[in-house]
Amino acid sequence: VDPYCKPMPRAFEKAFEILSIEDPRTVLLLDDSAANIQTAKSFGMHTVRINHHDPMNTTNDIEIAKIEDFVGIMTELLEI
Repeated sequence: VDPYCKPMPRAFEKAFEILSIEDPRTVLLLDDSAANIQTAKSFGMHTVRINHHDPMNTTNDIEIAKIEDFVGIMTELLEI
């Protein structure tokens, strides 16, 4: 069914097509949804989960408590 939305894999595939992304492993997704992170990881994408409530989740590349923390992890992102 069109339109597609996250966390549907086809939504990610459509975004890759529109943005001419050949290798999803070159993409970084920031999201607060564990389901969206899981789908992104299935494509090999790097992920940062903005997690306000749950304990740390080791399935993410990086996890932050709030979007404002993103600037502080830029060096760490360059290493993944």
